[in-house]
Amino acid sequence: MTFIISCINVSSHVHGFDGQLFRGRFKSILVEEDDYLLELVRYIHRNPLRAGMVDNLADYAWSSYRGYLSRAKAWDWLHKDFILGMLATDKRKWRQAYLRFMGQDDTDEFLGIFERKKLPAMLGSETFISWAKEAFFTGEKDRQIPESIQLAPDMEKIKREVCQAYGVEEKDILTAQRGRINEPRNVAIYLCRTLRHDTLMELGREFGMTGYSPAGSAVERVKKRLVKNKKLQKKIEIIKKSLLSLTATRTLRKTSNARERAN
Repeated sequence: MTFIISCINVSSHVHGFDGQLFRGRFKSILVEEDDYLLELVRYIHRNPLRAGMVDNLADYAWSSYRGYLSRAKAWDWLHKDFILGMLATDKRKWRQAYLRFMGQDDTDEFLGIFERKKLPAMLGSETFISWAKEAFFTGEKDRQIPESIQLAPDMEKIKREVCQAYGVEEKDILTAQRGRINEPRNVAIYLCRTLRHDTLMELGREFGMTGYSPAGSAVERVKKRLVKNKKLQKKIEIIKKSLLSLTATRTLRKTSNARERAN
């Protein structure tokens, strides 16, 4: 085993790679249908060209590109009808449509996304991403899955919901009120901490505090009050329900309406 690891390390050094051969978790991206999915398929299939590995995509053996063009039974395992059906409704024109689509360059916007060091967890329109957050966020960030933070409600949404629940303006929760407890502010900080697991330092900066200690105190203050204060318990549950329990059906209706307007 030591010999194998040594060989891998030497190979990585020679080819300019870093780290272990098998490293990190498998990563997947939730992708919206239509243009985003087609762009992703083209990006994947054109990778050998961008890397300079081949001059013709058909010459690359480790890709399903040829399978999308072939009618041979050997490729029956490949579920390609859905993708090809998005390019042309007439099956007789699938091959031509696919070749034409693959012959186009990737968009700068799409290339920019995949040139980032950190890939997004979701790829699609704002409406689609909003639906995914509302439908799949379970109420807390999974520490084992860092990307789950992207499903959590953003800070701005939390602040808006808290302001609405308490009937205050955002400026009221961004400043301390000398001599009195600013409950809306403390609740907003508490929800950001418990739903998003933002660091105390991040919360301090967001809410105009000096250092992380005041943010930590605000969180602990709310926790202690929640033990016996049923009124506060109910208010926070209402805010969380508004943040997390929006139905997927409602947002899917928005998506449908947006597509109808686009057409």
